[in-house]
Amino acid sequence: MSFEFVMVLSSHRRLGELLLPYIIERKNNQSYFQLIEILTPDNLASYPIDFTPAQQQLVRLTHEYSERTIHKLFCKGQNLKTFFDTVDNQTLETLIRPYCEKRIIKCLQILQNESIKIYRKEKKYQIVHSEEEVIVYPVTLQPVFNFFLSAGEFKYSLSLSDGNAVIKLFNRPFTILTDQPLSVLIDRTIYLIDEIDSKKILPFFTKDYIVVPEKNVKKYLSTFVQNTIAKYPVNAYGFDIISETPESIVQLYFEPDLSGQPAFRVVFKYDNVQFRYDIDTHTSQVQMQEREGRFVFTKIIRNPDWEKNQVDYLKSLGLKHAQGSFFKLVFATDDVAEMFYETLGWLNQHASVLREKHFEVVIGRDYEKYYTGQLELQTQVAEEMDWFDIRTKVVLEGYSIPFIRLKRNILNNIREYALPDGRIVILPAYWFARYRELFLFSTGEKENFRLRKCHAKVVQWCHPEIIVNFAERLEGLTHFSAVSADLLPATLQAELRPYQKLGYLWMYQLQKNHLGGCLADDMGLGKTIQTIALLVKTKEETLQAIANAAEYSEGIPTNSVTSLIVMPVSLLHNWENEFSRFAPHLKLIKYFGSQRTRNVLELMQADVVLTSYGIVRNEIEQLSTLSFKYVILDESQVIKNPESKIYKAILQLNAEHRLVLTGTPIENSLTDLWAQLNFLNRNMLLSLQAFKEEYVLPIERHHDTGKEEKLRQLIQPFILRRRKEDVLQDLPTLSEQIVYCDMTEEQMEFYEQEKSAVRNEIMLSIEQKGYQKSSIMILKALNRLRLISNHPLLVDPSYSGGSGKYEEITRSIENVIAENHKVLVFSSYVKHINLIIQHLEANGYAYALLTGATTDRQEVVKRFQTDPATKVFLISLKAGGTGLNLTAADYVFLLDPWWNPAAENQAISRAHRIGQDKKVFVYRFISTQSIEEKIITLQQKKQTIFNTFVNNTNPFQMFGPADMDELFG
Repeated sequence: MSFEFVMVLSSHRRLGELLLPYIIERKNNQSYFQLIEILTPDNLASYPIDFTPAQQQLVRLTHEYSERTIHKLFCKGQNLKTFFDTVDNQTLETLIRPYCEKRIIKCLQILQNESIKIYRKEKKYQIVHSEEEVIVYPVTLQPVFNFFLSAGEFKYSLSLSDGNAVIKLFNRPFTILTDQPLSVLIDRTIYLIDEIDSKKILPFFTKDYIVVPEKNVKKYLSTFVQNTIAKYPVNAYGFDIISETPESIVQLYFEPDLSGQPAFRVVFKYDNVQFRYDIDTHTSQVQMQEREGRFVFTKIIRNPDWEKNQVDYLKSLGLKHAQGSFFKLVFATDDVAEMFYETLGWLNQHASVLREKHFEVVIGRDYEKYYTGQLELQTQVAEEMDWFDIRTKVVLEGYSIPFIRLKRNILNNIREYALPDGRIVILPAYWFARYRELFLFSTGEKENFRLRKCHAKVVQWCHPEIIVNFAERLEGLTHFSAVSADLLPATLQAELRPYQKLGYLWMYQLQKNHLGGCLADDMGLGKTIQTIALLVKTKEETLQAIANAAEYSEGIPTNSVTSLIVMPVSLLHNWENEFSRFAPHLKLIKYFGSQRTRNVLELMQADVVLTSYGIVRNEIEQLSTLSFKYVILDESQVIKNPESKIYKAILQLNAEHRLVLTGTPIENSLTDLWAQLNFLNRNMLLSLQAFKEEYVLPIERHHDTGKEEKLRQLIQPFILRRRKEDVLQDLPTLSEQIVYCDMTEEQMEFYEQEKSAVRNEIMLSIEQKGYQKSSIMILKALNRLRLISNHPLLVDPSYSGGSGKYEEITRSIENVIAENHKVLVFSSYVKHINLIIQHLEANGYAYALLTGATTDRQEVVKRFQTDPATKVFLISLKAGGTGLNLTAADYVFLLDPWWNPAAENQAISRAHRIGQDKKVFVYRFISTQSIEEKIITLQQKKQTIFNTFVNNTNPFQMFGPADMDELFG
């Protein structure tokens, strides 16, 4: 005796024909078997049988239509027996039976490929006999219709085919097991039949043929027969069937979809027959004709592989199936107008390739006024001596338009442009970003653009596919790795460091390309010696040109050889000394002081003229009559204000070449940079107003990183910036530290009272007058709080308490002196310096002092540098920020933070210069819980403005009304 898994086909009293899994008990030599029980997922484990995966799946599927499962799914509030007794036929036929049949079909499909016994069981018995075994036919059958037409008589039959054998139906016992899909038990075999329901097959179990009355033949042919030929295999007698797959295209109907969004309705067109994607699922379509008394059916058969390839191609171009037959782009916006522009742009871009790939675009009525053809730009670039000529035209189907005519559209972000025939072309979105600078920086020459050489980067942005030799050379100006010896000035009496040679070569190459540049090295890296080297080389080449002209009897060059260097007064002496050291052969005139010549023409006898910004401002009328070889500005941030008299005067100087030197080309705002670059290369950065609108506001207020990057790239060839870290091998290590000082109790109380008072006044003023009109009050309040942070004595002589910062500063100075070091002490306030002096004098310490009132600057500097006893140099930031070389110091104390970090950095650079052989330690003294801590944050923000465009680091940040709570909180 053994147990065996079988499937049993039986009839349920309400559910109809079901397949159920049973365990049977098989006894030797018996022709019948005892049914033990129906298998469920719960009782499988109770039998010592290793059930196969197929058997386990059959158990799971049949359990899904068990009485308990059906009751649970379809019944509400009745017990199981009552439910099956009372459930109505409509629920059974429309819901329950289709649910069961889906699972019965899955069971039959498994059984087609498995050797599992199946038995037919009578309802009331628990025994099955061997002769009741049934099988599942291993191949799914196809219905075949056989049509016969002769002499007005029309009849047809139906048979089932497995591709080889034909299964007849007439007069055979059958039971319909499932309707859709169809499965039927014929004799002892279960057949699965494709794409037909029981209604069509039932008549042929009792009839060999169905005969159609003669009067209905033509109508029958044009309806039933025509539809049958489209769906099923047909044997035709007495009429013709022609099957073909004609030439085909894909039609893209450009129209709104059901949600109103722009889309493409995809239709496959075979000759004159259309099939809608995803809606018309039939594989063919049939057309009937009567030719010479004989009916002919033409069956248009779809090519699914070709259709799939075409749809895949659309997807590769960015379209995605939406719903029904509609495809559309994946939109990043909810704005339907933007969706339309994007879709039309896609169509303009791909119009040509779509035609090549057998797509036909059909414009819907909603969009018929728009141009949907190919749209492209064709460009030619001609490189002249000082500019580029760019000829660009917009090429459409039937039109060619000079691109320069679209200036208003591009600069004002207007997407629509009217064509001569009245249609509207939508300009591609990327044109506005790519070509904006072309329209901004160029001048129009009829149908051409003209760009100056300093705007070579703009050509690369607009036309990256075009190789512009000059643009490549320009980009490489700041990327030299070595300098050929023959390019260096032979008569310079100095050995340039490697990075100084590269700086010199950069300036030399700019000169050869008639462009100006900004040497923005950190203070102490030798901007002066690099500039002198350039002027020496310029002198050497001038002498060589004169010699060559004399040898070949040519005219002597008449170009000016005199260069003018403009600087703050404090630097005149330093420049004079540097020229005497490194280029004594150059004739030098210092145009300054009461003894200077009153005949400016005499200046042209010199190789180099040194003067101050004040002299230029006051005597520009005379100086503007001269033409210089070079005009060079040292500490060029002096001209950062485009509205200042000095800026306007400097712009009137005439020169063949221009150069500026500064460690801080940007101190406060991008307009600082504009002023200096506009001096170097006129209109390089547009007009001031245009520059503010195009770059300053987007970058400083809105942190527009795209604008920031474009501006950085535009100016990069014209600014050479090396930081101390870049040439560290030539500098000692610089250490910086913040010393946080707790205020004394009396000082904190004093500070808090003052802060509360000014905060309320400021907030009320801002509310009533606005931020700008409150600025003077704000600055006064900030200044007063800074002074209190240093020492309340600085604002209230009657104050009798202490100051935590004062105590820490005096202690630290005493330590430096005791350890035999020298220190530079910087403060923004002379009264703060005087407070420190009182301590030094009281304790007998020698010191040097430099403020705006100091008249013998050089003597004071010399004493500190050379006198071992003078270990403290007290300096006001404004008086000592530029033009000093104080390498004797190895400590720098910054007593109070300044608004502009560049000023502090300049102070540090007094000690940390080339030639320093000691490590330099910098200490910033900050009172905790005070305005100074807030200023540290603002300093960092300010530093990013400078670094972004010179050092390529963080984006610009400014402070304004939103920072008031932070500052006075």
